[in-house]
Amino acid sequence: MKRMTGKLISTLLACTMMVGIMPTAGLADSGKALLQPQYTYTGAEMTFEKISHANTPLEKPDGIVDYAGNGAIALHDPNAETDLVGDRGQSYSYAAASYGDWVYIGTMYGGLGAANIISSSMMNAGMDREMAMALVNTMYNGRLYISEPDGANAGGIFFKFNVKTGETVMLLSKDTNGIIPTFRSACEMNGKLYFVGMVQDVNLMAGKPSILINPAYGIDMMQEAIMYQNGLPVIYEVTPSKDADGDVLTCIYDAVGGDMDVYKSMVQQNMFTSTRAIGIFRDTLIAGCMDENGPFLTASADPSKGQDSFKEIADLDDLFGYPAYKRNDASGGGGIYQVVEFGGNLYVAIVSGHANTHNPETGTKRSFAIVRGEIARNADPTVKENWTWSVLVGDPADGAKYPFGIDETRVSCNACTLQIYNDHLYIGEYNDVSSALQGFITGKSFRTQATNLEQSLNLYRMDEDENIEMVVGDSNPTFPEGSISGLGSGYDSHMNQYHWQTTVCNGKMYLSTMDTTSLLMPLAQFTNGDILEMTEEEWKSQINYIRVLVELMLRSFRPGEAAPARGMDREMAEEMVLAAISSAQERKNQNDGAMFYAPSSVSASVTLTEEQIQEIIDGVLEGTYPVDSIPADLIDELNRINDMLDSMEERLKEKISESFLELYEEVLDALEDLKDRLPDSLVGMYNMVASFITRDNIVDILKSLKYLITSEAGFDLYQLEERADGSVEIVTVSDNGFGDPNNHGLRVFAETDDYLVIGTANPFYGTQLWRTPIERVPENNRGPLPYVCKLYVSSTEGGKASAEGDLVIARFASRTIRFTPDENYRIADVIVNGKSVGAVDQYRVVAAVRDYDIKVIFEEIDG
Repeated sequence: MKRMTGKLISTLLACTMMVGIMPTAGLADSGKALLQPQYTYTGAEMTFEKISHANTPLEKPDGIVDYAGNGAIALHDPNAETDLVGDRGQSYSYAAASYGDWVYIGTMYGGLGAANIISSSMMNAGMDREMAMALVNTMYNGRLYISEPDGANAGGIFFKFNVKTGETVMLLSKDTNGIIPTFRSACEMNGKLYFVGMVQDVNLMAGKPSILINPAYGIDMMQEAIMYQNGLPVIYEVTPSKDADGDVLTCIYDAVGGDMDVYKSMVQQNMFTSTRAIGIFRDTLIAGCMDENGPFLTASADPSKGQDSFKEIADLDDLFGYPAYKRNDASGGGGIYQVVEFGGNLYVAIVSGHANTHNPETGTKRSFAIVRGEIARNADPTVKENWTWSVLVGDPADGAKYPFGIDETRVSCNACTLQIYNDHLYIGEYNDVSSALQGFITGKSFRTQATNLEQSLNLYRMDEDENIEMVVGDSNPTFPEGSISGLGSGYDSHMNQYHWQTTVCNGKMYLSTMDTTSLLMPLAQFTNGDILEMTEEEWKSQINYIRVLVELMLRSFRPGEAAPARGMDREMAEEMVLAAISSAQERKNQNDGAMFYAPSSVSASVTLTEEQIQEIIDGVLEGTYPVDSIPADLIDELNRINDMLDSMEERLKEKISESFLELYEEVLDALEDLKDRLPDSLVGMYNMVASFITRDNIVDILKSLKYLITSEAGFDLYQLEERADGSVEIVTVSDNGFGDPNNHGLRVFAETDDYLVIGTANPFYGTQLWRTPIERVPENNRGPLPYVCKLYVSSTEGGKASAEGDLVIARFASRTIRFTPDENYRIADVIVNGKSVGAVDQYRVVAAVRDYDIKVIFEEIDG
C-alpha cells in the first residue's frame, strides 16, 4: 500500500512551525483584561456564557473571527472602532482540545457543505452556479451561509482562544501560513495535543485546474477543495504554551506525502479524503487515515518523531471491508469514525453504508459497524502482526455478536459516537442527514428524511463483557421493554439526528445533538412548493376546466334526448360547451349546500376563459373529448373528486399543511380506483393536478410533517448520571441551541482549568463559543485535580484481569476491574498500591486523587 512518495512534499506540511502571532489587540497589552459576557443561558442549574463575540447578540454573525474582505479574516477586537462583523463561513467548531486557560479549535468552513450539496445538485439539473446559489439564498431567506460577502473564499482556520480574556491567536490559515485546515477530532497525549483531519495547501493547490468542476466556472483546485471539503489527510501535533505565543505546530503525518497525483486519484475515485478517528491505546497514538487505496489505521508510540514513527496496524481487509469512504456512501463517506480503548481492547466505530447498500424502501444505507482489536498484554501496538481483528457489530457471517446498527430494525444510524463513562462504553447513534439533503434536491424525495425522523437517535451502553442495553430509544422487538431511562428515540424529540459529541465532566456525562429543524424546514417548504407549482387562481381554473369536461363526457342529457351525432359542426360544439358550463355550475350549486370539503367556496362560479372554451370546442370536434364516453353512474364519484380539488384550492397557500396532503392523498386514491373507467383524455387532465406528488412522497411528507411542525430548532444538550444501582438519570440542559435556533449542533467540548467550553455548529451565522464554570473539589486545598487517573493492572500465572497493563480513567469517572481464574486456579489475593484487599473477584477504582497499581495473585488449587 502506497504511503510516501517523496514528491511535491510541501515545506509547510513537512516543517515545524513556531507560532508567535500577536493576539487580539487591546487584550495582549495588559494580559489581565477579562471577558464580560453579556449573553447567558441557564438550564439544569448550569449557566453558560457566550464568550465569542461576547458583545454580539444571538442570531447575528459570529464565527469567532471577523471577515476583513478579499478572502482575509481578522482577529476579533471588541474594543476596535470598525465595521467588521463575524465571519459566518467559520461554521463549526470542528475539533477542540485545551491547555490551561486556552482552548485550541479548528473550524469547518461552509457548514455541512449544505449550500454546496444543494447548489451542485441544482447545477447537475441544468442550472448555472449563480442561479443555483441565488435559489439556495432565497430558500433560506438569506440566513444560510453560501459565500463570503464579496464572493471570495477564506477557508477554515486553526487558532487558540483564551476563555478568560478572549485573546485569540491564529495558528493556521490561508493568510497566516498558507495552510487551510479542517481538523475533525483531537486528543491529548503526554502533554501534547493531536489534531486529525485534512488541509488544503495554498502552495500546492492554488491556481491548479479543478478536478471535478467545469473549468468554465473559474474555480481552481484549492477553491474546489474548500467547497467540497477535500484535502490532504494529515495529523498535526501541538506543543502548547500557556502564553499567547510559544506554541509549536508540527505536521507529523501526511498520508499522501504531499503527492498531488495521489490526491487527485483519491478525488477522482470519489473518495472523501478526510479522516476523523484518533485516540490513545496503551500510550500509543492510534488514528484513522486514508490514501488512494482506502482507509487504514496507523499507530505511533512516539508521534513527535514524525512520519516514519507511524506504522499501519489495520488495512481495509483487516476491517472486513466495512469502511464506506466514497462521497456517495453513507454520511458522505465517513469511513473510520472513532477509536476507543475499553476493557483492554480497541473498539473501532465504522461507517459501513456503501452506496450499493442503499434500500429504496427506506431511503437509507447500511447501519454502522464496530470492529474489535485485540492484542497481547505486553505486545507492541505499532506492529500489525500483533493485532487480531474481530466483529462486535456487523455481519453475522463475519462472526458479529450484534447485527449492523446493534438492532437490525434500526436502518438510519449510519455512524455512532463512543464514550467511556464509569464501567460502560456508551454508543450513540448518528443518522445520515447529508443523504436526506441530496434526496430533496436531486430526486424530490422525502423518503430518507421521513425514515431518519421516524428513527431518531438511540443511545446504548455496553459493559466489559460486551452486553448491550438500550439507554434511550423506543421499545421494539429487540428491546421490548424499552429504554432504561424511559426516554424514547431522540430523547422524545425526533428532530435530533446525531449524537455529535460527548464528554465526562465532574462525574457526569454530557451528550450533545444535531437538531435538523432549522436545516430541513426550508427545504421541505421549497420542495413541496416546487412540486405544486400552480397558483390558487391557476388551480381553480384547472378544476373548472375539468368540471366542464366531466359534464360534456357524461351521458347526462335530458330523458328522451339522444346523444348528439359525432359529426357535428362548430356551432353545435360551441352550444354543447356552453351548456356544459351551465350544467357544471348547476351541479356545483346543488353540491355546495352539503359540501364537506370546502364550505368557504359555496356558490363559487364555474367560469372559463375564452381560450379554454375554444380549446374544449376543438377537443370535441377532434374527438379528444367524446361527449358520451363516461358512464352516468360515475357522476357522484367524479363530483366528489372535483369537490375535493376545489377544497384543495382553498388550502394551496398551506402546501405543506397536513390537511392539504391528507386530502391530496384521498384524491389520488379516488383517481386510482377510477383510472380504468375513464377515457385517457380525462385521466390526463386529472393528472395535471394530481401527479405533482407521488403517493410515496405524500406519505413521507406526512411522516416528516408531524415532527417538523412541533419541533423547536436548536441543538439539545443532556446531562446523564449513573446511579449506584446502575440506572441512569438524564436531565435536559438545553433543547433550543442555548436560545439560538441557528445553533443546529453542539460540535465540541473542551475542559480548561476552570471552565467547560462548548463550540456550536451554526451553518447560518457561524460558530459560537460558550463557557460554564467547573467547581473542583481540591485535595487538601492543593488545587485542581489531575485530568486523569492512571492505573497499572497485572496478574500472575493462572488467570487474568478484565483489563491489564497501563490504563487511564477520565477525571471523576470510575471503573471496575474483574479478575477471572483459569481452570484449577483461584484468586489468592489482590494487592492495591502495595496493600492487600483480600481475595476479591473485582475492584472498583474511582478516579479521584491518586494513581493505582493493582496486582491479582492466582494460586493453583490443590488436588
